[in-house]
Amino acid sequence: MKSSMMSHLMGMSKAMQKTEKREYSKKGLSPRAQAQHERAEYGPGGEDKHPGFKAVQSKIASKQGISNRAAGAILAASSRKASASAKRRNPNLRRVK
Repeated sequence: MKSSMMSHLMGMSKAMQKTEKREYSKKGLSPRAQAQHERAEYGPGGEDKHPGFKAVQSKIASKQGISNRAAGAILAASSRKASASAKRRNPNLRRVK
């Protein structure tokens, strides 16, 4: 949520950024409400939802012509090697054992 606000603020001058933040605090909006307001006003901003483990698993299986079980092993191995920033964007990656 914070990234959409930051991407919106990146093109502004520092004075405009302060004014924008002040405007939100005057409205008394929570961070979640701020993000909803920004999505409504400026669009989704590139935050794509992850399709899910099983969907990616079946996609790997069909592309490589292997079983779903083998594709799951490949996906689990790549999930364990995911970067810290990827795990921040998709916390479910931390659950893969």
